[in-house]
Amino acid sequence: MSRREPKILCDTSKMTTEEWEQARQHGPNGTISYTIGGSDIPVLFGLDPWKTAPELWLEKKGRNKTAPSSSYVLMMGHLLEPVVRWAAEESTGFKIVPDHHMYQHADFPWMLANVDGRYLQPDGITGIFEAKSLSYRSASAWAGGNIPVNYELQLRFYLAVLNCDHGMFGAMWGNHSTDIVCPHLERDSQIEAQIYDRCERFIWSLENDKQPQMEESNPPADLALRALKDMYPASNGLPQLYLPSSELEICRRMAQVSDEIKAEKEKVAALENIYSGLCAHMAEIMKDYEHAVLETAEDRFLIDYAEKKRKSVSSDTLKRYYPQVYEDCLQVKTSRSMSITHEKRRK
Repeated sequence: MSRREPKILCDTSKMTTEEWEQARQHGPNGTISYTIGGSDIPVLFGLDPWKTAPELWLEKKGRNKTAPSSSYVLMMGHLLEPVVRWAAEESTGFKIVPDHHMYQHADFPWMLANVDGRYLQPDGITGIFEAKSLSYRSASAWAGGNIPVNYELQLRFYLAVLNCDHGMFGAMWGNHSTDIVCPHLERDSQIEAQIYDRCERFIWSLENDKQPQMEESNPPADLALRALKDMYPASNGLPQLYLPSSELEICRRMAQVSDEIKAEKEKVAALENIYSGLCAHMAEIMKDYEHAVLETAEDRFLIDYAEKKRKSVSSDTLKRYYPQVYEDCLQVKTSRSMSITHEKRRK
């Protein structure tokens, strides 16, 4: 665990979004080949819900476009920082001030940090403050002082870069005094060592042009598959690939799971057919009624058969009367789906 103070590279308060992005990627003078920031850490641990390590690698190499930081959600988070900071001061009694510096780790020049603020407790303890503006749906993840692990790793990265022992979040999701939590965390040398290890391996992969494998960070399966589809969207007419024998067990497992899914789908289809028949019986009884109830001493059944309306564009009408508009509105979407067929060879 480094105990050397970080280097202050610049003040970001007067930077444009483009200048700040460039500074994050290569330092304010553009002299750092590759950098890692706090938002990159959950990606390296496979805990980011939107991005995988191979995608991040392509971005750092300049081979994939990065989503703009001026997106609505990010912009709202930035605009709400003063509000969250004020609410956290009211909740904790701490003094919290914004911090506009860009910091560089004392020993690892590729580790850069921009933090939201610093706080001062009445007993003199100081720490790093991170503001998070949430939706009501995500507020439950912070219940009981819990800190979602992806955000925890981000703050621990900042503690390492700034050589600070204490950190605190202000996570706010509404306009009531109870709609904010301010959980604390202390510096942990073991977790910090894991962060250093992931960072060093990722920087090595960038410097040696070795793209990391998806399984190294082990992201959620659906995120990994989505990312791979985006990274390799089309076959480009390549010939058939002959897989090595080392993939035999994976192929067997794929075929087994595929067969199990098909069997379950057949069961579901049979049940849906039975249910449709039961619904048809009840629809004949209810006729124009939208709601029905059946009550006994032990049970109460409520049946809804309400009419729902929605408006949609008729593509046939649009094509017939406004063919040019129809052509202008057509979109070509490319997708890839994977299936497996298991064929037994004759002996």
